[in-house]
Amino acid sequence: MPLNLSAFQKHFHQNQDFSAYEALATWLSPLAEVDGDLPQRILQYIFSGENSEILQELPQSRKNHYPIYRFLGVPSLTSLPRFDNQENEEEKKRADLHTLRFKQLYPHLFTHFSLAQITRYSEFLFAINPLENDMTRHFAPNAPVPYLYLLIDALIYTRRKDVYGHTPFSQAELPDWTHENLLALLKHQGIENPKEVLLETWFERQNLKSWQSTGWNTHGSENLRVLFEFPDTQAFFEQNLNLVRKKLGELSVNARQVFLNHFPNSQEIAFIQKYPFFFTDLAVSKDKEIRQQVVPLLSHLDNETVQNGLREHLFHGNSNQRKIAIEVLEKVCTDNIPLLEQALSQEKSKSIQQLLQSALQRLNMAVSSENALADLPIPPFQAIEVQAISDDFADVLVASFQEIFAQKHRAAELEAERLGDSTYSYREKRREYEKWAEIQQPEIAAQAIINHLNLKQKCENDDITRLLPDWLKHKKILQKRPEFNLLHALAVHQGAQYGIFYFMNFLTVENVQHIDLRQLFEAMQRLEYKVTKRDLAEIYLKEKSYSNDFKKFFRQPEQVYPFFLENMDFLREAFGLIPPQNEAAKAEFSADAALTLLHDYFPSLPNELHTVVLPLALGSRKVQRLQAQDLLAKIPNVHLMAIAELQNSQQEKRVLAADWLGRLGNREAVQPLYELLKKEKKELVIAQILTALEKLGEDISAYLTPQALQKDAEKGLKGKLSPSFEWFNLANVPAAKWQNGETVEPCIVQWWFVLAEKLKDPKPNPLLNIYLNLLDNHSREKIGEYALTQFIAHDTLKFDAYEAQVYAKANVDRRLYEYQRGYYGVEKEELTEAEVEQELFNERKNAFVGSNIKSKGMLALANACSGAAAAKMLRDFTKKHYARRAQIQAMLLAFSESNHHAIIQFLLSIARRYRVAGIQAEAKAMIEAIAERNGWTADELADRSMPSAGLDEQGFLHLDYGSRQFCAYVDAKDKWVLQDENENVIKALPAPRQSDDADLVKEAKSALSNAKKEWKQTLELQTVRLHEAMCLQRTWTSADWQTYLLAHPIMRRLVSRLVWLEVDENNEILQSFRPEEDGMLLNADNDEIELHEHSRIQIAHRVLLDETQVNEWKTHFQDYKLAFLFPQMTHALPKFAHDDTLIGDKMGFTTDTFTLRGVAAQLGYQRGEIGDGGGFDTYLKAFGEHWTAYISFSGSSVPENNIPAVLHDLFFKQNGSSETVALSEVPRVLLAETYANYVTVASAASHFDAKYKR
Repeated sequence: MPLNLSAFQKHFHQNQDFSAYEALATWLSPLAEVDGDLPQRILQYIFSGENSEILQELPQSRKNHYPIYRFLGVPSLTSLPRFDNQENEEEKKRADLHTLRFKQLYPHLFTHFSLAQITRYSEFLFAINPLENDMTRHFAPNAPVPYLYLLIDALIYTRRKDVYGHTPFSQAELPDWTHENLLALLKHQGIENPKEVLLETWFERQNLKSWQSTGWNTHGSENLRVLFEFPDTQAFFEQNLNLVRKKLGELSVNARQVFLNHFPNSQEIAFIQKYPFFFTDLAVSKDKEIRQQVVPLLSHLDNETVQNGLREHLFHGNSNQRKIAIEVLEKVCTDNIPLLEQALSQEKSKSIQQLLQSALQRLNMAVSSENALADLPIPPFQAIEVQAISDDFADVLVASFQEIFAQKHRAAELEAERLGDSTYSYREKRREYEKWAEIQQPEIAAQAIINHLNLKQKCENDDITRLLPDWLKHKKILQKRPEFNLLHALAVHQGAQYGIFYFMNFLTVENVQHIDLRQLFEAMQRLEYKVTKRDLAEIYLKEKSYSNDFKKFFRQPEQVYPFFLENMDFLREAFGLIPPQNEAAKAEFSADAALTLLHDYFPSLPNELHTVVLPLALGSRKVQRLQAQDLLAKIPNVHLMAIAELQNSQQEKRVLAADWLGRLGNREAVQPLYELLKKEKKELVIAQILTALEKLGEDISAYLTPQALQKDAEKGLKGKLSPSFEWFNLANVPAAKWQNGETVEPCIVQWWFVLAEKLKDPKPNPLLNIYLNLLDNHSREKIGEYALTQFIAHDTLKFDAYEAQVYAKANVDRRLYEYQRGYYGVEKEELTEAEVEQELFNERKNAFVGSNIKSKGMLALANACSGAAAAKMLRDFTKKHYARRAQIQAMLLAFSESNHHAIIQFLLSIARRYRVAGIQAEAKAMIEAIAERNGWTADELADRSMPSAGLDEQGFLHLDYGSRQFCAYVDAKDKWVLQDENENVIKALPAPRQSDDADLVKEAKSALSNAKKEWKQTLELQTVRLHEAMCLQRTWTSADWQTYLLAHPIMRRLVSRLVWLEVDENNEILQSFRPEEDGMLLNADNDEIELHEHSRIQIAHRVLLDETQVNEWKTHFQDYKLAFLFPQMTHALPKFAHDDTLIGDKMGFTTDTFTLRGVAAQLGYQRGEIGDGGGFDTYLKAFGEHWTAYISFSGSSVPENNIPAVLHDLFFKQNGSSETVALSEVPRVLLAETYANYVTVASAASHFDAKYKR
């Protein structure tokens, strides 16, 4: 029913144009469906102020199933209106209502309505909106909420033209909307400081989550930036500069972000230079993210302007502002030394004085080093020259085409046979064949390809270029050419816009080892690649780079640093010295990544970056700190900076300074360290000083006497334990003895545990190692074992039955409610209350109480544990608790410097194969470090570090009781045998007599126990290792093989159960043989043979021998009643074509995911990569550093449910590459053994689905 406006005409503010009044009445008219006179009463209130009780009545309608605000198109809704479904009648109606208000009500709102009427209208908007939709609490806290609802509806909600993005403000559309009118409205509503509230409306978006502050939310700062587009914005800003500056200092971090990101031109150079005080103010903001954004913008100002802007904060700011001003002035320019010196002369706070002194020392050091050190020169640049491929390559191309074409034709025929008359329309093989069939004249195409590769004439024929990668990859015909270089690889994908690094699939590290990034970039530009210098820089400067394959090719310093030396702005940007140079950049550069780049690739630190890196050398972040210290080591007198920091009032700084001085090795630090030691009260600092002095060659024995250690311990134990260490019972620490046999006071060892935990570093501490080495061997091992067992025990502590029952009863109602509503799937809906309670009980009973990672420092003592015992505990933990990554990392670090053979073998096993990639990578790094320390390869380290279980070369373990001697050995059945002095077999070591040495008895029993553990572990690990060596066809020199395998008391038992090959330098087989345990080498005819001096040895396999030799060796093993260590003469190669990349002859064998997982695990395979959808479809097994085998199947989700699983294919990748390798390139033994795995998995299937391939 049309509303009667004549009754309100006397209240009209404009008597010529009634369109706005009519629009308001039309908009309200649907409310008559709720209450016939409701629209009229609302109009009466808005126009006259009468009937104000309507505002109290309106909220009651929110309880209605269809609240009245929906009748009006949900005005002022604080999330985006979506009118993209115009088929929906409600959405279409809502869109019409918004258009009505936008086009007729709001354009002249301030002209047609009085301020009082607008105020009442906004109160009505607020009254009809449900409180749960109210996001205005995030806006200006001092602004009237109804006023904010009006802004949302008029400026955002009704104006939104697109679901995504910002709708620019148009003055023609809303001519009445100015800041002058908004101020007038706020004044009318009784706001005492309307300008301040208006500025709050501009900027304040407090307590917003990241997802709320941008994007599609109407309350987001991105959408409310329309306020900055009013015609009088700049005038208001200019007239109120001081007020704007004041409010930005008072409002939230989000307000400052709005100013920086959305205020017009706020990041343009002209704006920054016109209003520098905004940016110098924000540079000392307490908000780190604001500082990181603003400080780089200061590079647009001259240094005098920066100084003037920061001077006020440096001299008169609060303590936090003064600290930050010091950091900024130090970072941006060495010319700030006089200003900082002036500040030091006036500063009263000791802590700020110390900061100023440290900053001045670093700046002076930077200046002196720049004067003393020549800057790093840029190496000369030379573009890569074209190496022309000769015309005879045309014949190779044609022959290759014919082979490929025949293969594609045959594949299409087989596909047609499989699919028959199936309605399945997609014929993959047929389409591939048709692409190749487009090449009618391969001879002409071949010449075009040669011209294209030689950069003479770009091939424009799409039929050729789309096939070029596969054509040239066939049998590596391009890579085998002697002329092949980077330019040819680039030409294959010339002009690529996506996948710009695909060309690297044609390259090896050797192809580019003499090429740097500058040459690569120039070559890519020459061949029309859509690549920028920033694309290359991102690979090294992004926090997380997904281009590790690229880094493997360009990994030498001389390949990398010249590019960045020529493009220093990338490093300046990463360190926050200048703003991002590309607004469209996909990712910001990382200071951490920049520091790693400098550390790993630069021969020395560029002079201009000294001011950036110097503060990091004593920073709180360990990785940054160590990298910075390494980079600064060449700076003259850098040790003076560390010496000065010994006087720092902060304990942490003194600890870090002493540690650095120990690493620097400069003897000038000795006297300052001793002076600090005399007056130092903090135990952690004292410990670090002693460590540094010992590294500097000082005799610290005076501080290591039992009396001195007891005094230190008693003093240290007076303090409280760390909250994270209160669980530890000091009274249970093992008793210990000094090397002279005297008893150690318990408090000393107790203090060592407390000290280790306080140091928070599981890596072996030099001082703690010195302490432990004062003890006898047995005590040292017991303390190490106790540290490791206690850490593990507390970390894996689980809830008891009572706690689990309490938890189950407290949560059963909620879980049952969720199950009954289908939150966890249909299978859970029928569970009874008792079943749910039992499920909760089991969950809690098997859950860990917490984590012990905060006590990881105690692991620094675990390094003293015997290798065999530690290896067993570590192996058990990593197997059972692989998800506790931080704890495993800490335990690996604790043994990272161990030279015990059992530990090294354990690390090798983790580095070789482990289900958590990050842990595997860390183990690899540790193995590389140990190998490098000894000058060996990783394989040589594995050979030289095999545990012997204490057995001598003859295989005997000698056990000493003092007055009696015993020995042990392992018999032919792998059983341990004990003998007394008269060679009589005894069941166990006897109890000690009075004449026996009690300590030797303990050591003998411990040695026997450890030997049994090591024997078992070594047999298991080395069997796996030998099998991998067979698969990879690894060879040993005959000398190494005889020294480290044949002569080893455990390994000779394993190698005697294998057939071996002696090969020459060309890998031609000279002879096959098997070693006896006595060292004799026999051939298949039982004749003794000798090895040649310069030959190499490898493990034999069926695919390397002919059938006659295979049968002879099988007979040999039968005659000697021997069993092969693993199947060596059994598995044959599968059938495959030369270019095949996968084997799928078992595709269609069907089982379930749990059975598949179990069989794969038994074969040593682990779950493949989890995809974006939370599922995986491969099991993989790594072989060495270069090969990984994959068995694919139909797929499973994570967490896993037992569902049908269909076997797919076997294929291979070389580690670090995403490309599937041709089967002809896979080592033959590896292919045969993994194909046997594939067949084993298929044999576990319940049935074969012949139609699955279709």
